[in-house]
Amino acid sequence: MISFICADGIYPESRALLILALKDMAEKNVNFVDAYLAALAGNQEEAICSFEVDFQKLGVKWVAPPGYM
Repeated sequence: MISFICADGIYPESRALLILALKDMAEKNVNFVDAYLAALAGNQEEAICSFEVDFQKLGVKWVAPPGYM
């Protein structure tokens, strides 16, 4: 996928975030959506509020919803 994203004629909105998400997905065994949301939140210095504990693996500030744990 990374070679496709970097191919001539392909202009994703944020190539760097997509590449980071794909690498995190492969290296940290999380799904792509979580990896992309973590990359986006990290880029914007924001936290993620989610029931998904995989965000702990992704180095982004993760907040569990009230009453979750």
